[in-house]
Amino acid sequence: YLTGKDIMIDIDPEYIAKLLHRSSCAAIETIINEAAVIAAFERCEKIQLRHFIEACSKTVFRHDAFEVFDEDIDLDNSQSIHSEIAYHEAGHAVVSEILAPESVTLVAVGKYGGHTTCFDESQDFDKRYKDRNVIINLSGIAAIEQRYGEKGRGAMTDLQNARRRINHQIKNNAICGFGSAETYEPVDSTERIKNQEYASDILVDQYYTKAKIILAQNREFLDKVATELAEKKILTMYDIQRIKKNCNIKEVDVL
Repeated sequence: YLTGKDIMIDIDPEYIAKLLHRSSCAAIETIINEAAVIAAFERCEKIQLRHFIEACSKTVFRHDAFEVFDEDIDLDNSQSIHSEIAYHEAGHAVVSEILAPESVTLVAVGKYGGHTTCFDESQDFDKRYKDRNVIINLSGIAAIEQRYGEKGRGAMTDLQNARRRINHQIKNNAICGFGSAETYEPVDSTERIKNQEYASDILVDQYYTKAKIILAQNREFLDKVATELAEKKILTMYDIQRIKKNCNIKEVDVL
């Protein structure tokens, strides 16, 4: 552990660095102080990982969605919103781990939603990187369809993020041969907007199919992550790697 004048920290600093990747110094200081307050309130001698995670939930992640609860989650109940959340977040985690090994740092099911965080130190934001992020965006929806046969509720933000990334590629790269970036067209051209929407719909379907392929090929990994997430509510990087190690992982190159 690391020792300080007034506090003791019993955690892996490398993990915390990944968890708080790209956070500002002020945010990190706030999280450390909050974790110390939580540990002191519990009369603990050391700041533990769970104190940091709780501190992150209050300062970095959306607290209302991240708030942990003690209710049992029945994954066989397709009408349960928490069952959907568990598979939704498991989908994000599994696809992230397949496309970017050892990237998932935290997965959680909360009272009103869920959260998956990933560490990515890539500095090469090429098309492959962008494609991967779109597939990950759509993997939560795909996981629910894999498990329950229908697209889940509450995934609108993921779909919007995927479309935003796709539209950015269309506008800047004129991909798919629709000529949507031709300079002779007015910016607000009706035909141009129509072409972009058409290209976006096609690409969403393609990326979504890729997400489903990855999850179908690694269904064991998906089910085990969802099951453990339903039980524990929070999975760390260590949990994900342990589960992954005990699964028959199939690398799928869909990029």
